[in-house]
Amino acid sequence: MSRGKFIFIPHGLDQLLGSGAAARTLRPHFTGIVARGLMSTPEGRRRYMERVGNLAKKEFQQEALVARVDGMAAKLRKGLAAESGLLQTLDARVDYIRANLIQRSEVVPQLLKEPEQPVQFDRANTAKLPEWRFKTSNTRPSSGRRMILDGSEVLQVQSAGAEAVGSWRTQVLLPEGHYEFTARARTEGFDEASATGTNGLILRKSGDKNSPGSVSPKWTTLHYTFQVSGIEDVELVCEFSGSQGSGLFDPTAMKLTRLGQEKAAPRPASKR
Repeated sequence: MSRGKFIFIPHGLDQLLGSGAAARTLRPHFTGIVARGLMSTPEGRRRYMERVGNLAKKEFQQEALVARVDGMAAKLRKGLAAESGLLQTLDARVDYIRANLIQRSEVVPQLLKEPEQPVQFDRANTAKLPEWRFKTSNTRPSSGRRMILDGSEVLQVQSAGAEAVGSWRTQVLLPEGHYEFTARARTEGFDEASATGTNGLILRKSGDKNSPGSVSPKWTTLHYTFQVSGIEDVELVCEFSGSQGSGLFDPTAMKLTRLGQEKAAPRPASKR
């Protein structure tokens, strides 16, 4: 603190250089108040991307980083007994980190050359929402899969019991304004009598814990409205929670509508 500045150290190093959707962006989904405030301003985003570009050019060099990983792994191998079985585990993790390092070093220059742009809306102020990925809870796990139902693809979240929870998610960059997220969904094998108001089918954005649940064995259109202040990377969530059954979401009917910049009262999810 001698310079009068705060230093923020990110957590989650176990997911460093992760694969999948996280490896294809330079802007993780910030949830901290300070980080979100910084990234909500044009100046904050510009300086963040400028800093990322400088680090990528001067520090994030593939050959040097891979050599460092290999050097650290060699030291660890000396301290492990060959018969312990740990050498095999170490080698597998080193291969994983090395592969992610190489992938990331190839993707970052392209992302810097072609920065991510805000989502594009059509003349009706609506936008389709592609690139859905599944995520579950570590403490209340569920399973997710893409499946064909009546000739069309649906996104399923299957309960594994004990109030399991899982979701399909996509991330969009949005300017300031008021938005409505809509999706068609239904439950299958869910006991409506066990509904609590906080489980079943849920639409929300990441970080919102107050969105109500809905239960319907028939395809139902769900609605969720939210406000964006400044510029924001918004992660939209189609969630199902419950101790039995599953939630089905129609990816072709998921859309985002821009309502304007005025702040309106939140619209609840569809009634049970």
